[in-house]
Amino acid sequence: MQETANVEPGLLNTDLSLLPRVGRDLRPIVPALLYLCLYVALAWGVQTLQLAAFLGNYGLTAGLNLGLLLTYGAWYAPVVFVAILADFFWFQAIPLPVPIAILYCLSLALIQTGAALAIRRWITEHRVILKTGRDLAKFVSIGGITALLLAAVVSLQIVFETRIPWREALNPLHGSFIGFSAGILFLTPLVVIHLAPWLQTALFGIKSEKRALREQIQTFRVDRQSTV
Repeated sequence: MQETANVEPGLLNTDLSLLPRVGRDLRPIVPALLYLCLYVALAWGVQTLQLAAFLGNYGLTAGLNLGLLLTYGAWYAPVVFVAILADFFWFQAIPLPVPIAILYCLSLALIQTGAALAIRRWITEHRVILKTGRDLAKFVSIGGITALLLAAVVSLQIVFETRIPWREALNPLHGSFIGFSAGILFLTPLVVIHLAPWLQTALFGIKSEKRALREQIQTFRVDRQSTV
């Protein structure tokens, strides 16, 4: 009994030592910085390699955006909006009035945020891992709807910019839908399954299972004395 009493507090101390100290938790900062760097790299690559004709201007970055929102939550929606807005004025340079341009970028960000919230709401686990058949089916379904909505917004922007007849809007809609679908179905699982766990391990030196234990302890606000 004495040995058991000595061992259990040691195990508790080991688990509770996973809790980050105040001021040293960089999770809100590091994922955002890494995301912005990857977004710039993708946007620059699409423009440099002239892939916009096949994938659209925002197809690949939409997959990155959704991956960030699924992994770290809707708190990063403002970061996504800022990235889309900077992309529009920096890489796209489309001659639209500023209020309409802001509304356009805001619509893209809101659709992606809503899709992330829907997936997180209907997923079976406490966090999104996209490793079960049921969760993958839900992700593919909601991802397809998201791609269609994003393509519709882009098509409206093209119609407004080029003044083409509405009956010809199906051509950009079809191309944009393929680009958004490719970006979401390819990049989002890559971010959620591989990049996010790697980043978590690199930041804290712990695996996702221990991170889940630590988050549960933080949720209930358990300290060492009350746990013992």
